[in-house]
Amino acid sequence: MRTILALHPPILVGGLSIYLASFHPVFYILTVVMVLDIKARHKEYKELRNSSNHKHRITMLRRMSTSWCTRTAAQWAYPPSRYFYKQRGYKFYHVLPDSFHKRVLRVNFWKDLIGVRHVE
Repeated sequence: MRTILALHPPILVGGLSIYLASFHPVFYILTVVMVLDIKARHKEYKELRNSSNHKHRITMLRRMSTSWCTRTAAQWAYPPSRYFYKQRGYKFYHVLPDSFHKRVLRVNFWKDLIGVRHVE
């Protein structure tokens, strides 16, 4: 149950894209991207949940602070991360990634989205 709650943002967007695909086929692309995003968030969720090294957790929390989907996964994997994000000024309505208009054009954004980039 915790895993589904951790992954609910991309699951909701993926469900919406499936619905929209019935109106226009271009939304099938969004559906594929959201499936890859769910897989990437699940991978990050498991890694943070199973991590015992405090420094590694803090590094992952910083990296996962850029979007609503990753923050939600982090908060369910490691509940004290709520305080970490509250200190950084994130609210429930911060849905789009930080500097979205600049980040969306970069290759690393898309690598993070589909889960190919891995931070050691």
